[in-house]
Amino acid sequence: MPQRDLFGGLPGDPGETLPGPRGWDEVISAGKEAQLIARIAGCDFRPLRFQGWLGKRLTCSFGWSYDFDHGEFQRRCNCRTAGN
Repeated sequence: MPQRDLFGGLPGDPGETLPGPRGWDEVISAGKEAQLIARIAGCDFRPLRFQGWLGKRLTCSFGWSYDFDHGEFQRRCNCRTAGN
């Protein structure tokens, strides 16, 4: 008797897939992808500030951001390309 795979189908059988996000190729064109990469590369990424500490995670704000040092929201955009 063939052993069922981890996701419930028989080997070589497509079977049912798990619910959730799915990936696929060519969601956007290569030109649009290049534009998005250029805009992201133009952002002013800074280390995450958290209660006096600097994290290794680089972040960029596109509008509102939460200031963990002062415990409040601030209107801020540190992305040079946000208006383009």
